[in-house]
Amino acid sequence: MKPDMFRRSVAILVGLGHRHLVEWPASLRDTPRSVVLKACNGALRGEIEAETTRGR
Repeated sequence: MKPDMFRRSVAILVGLGHRHLVEWPASLRDTPRSVVLKACNGALRGEIEAETTRGR
């Protein structure tokens, strides 16, 4: 993923029932969302450093 794919940072909240990326309507799902979701899931599983995920 290129660092300039998004105009601004996206906040991802974990816990308290926040599952924003998973609950996006199908009509809004695209490749960048998929990449971000995979990166976040990898960070949560410890496969990717959180700081690396933040930089994506």
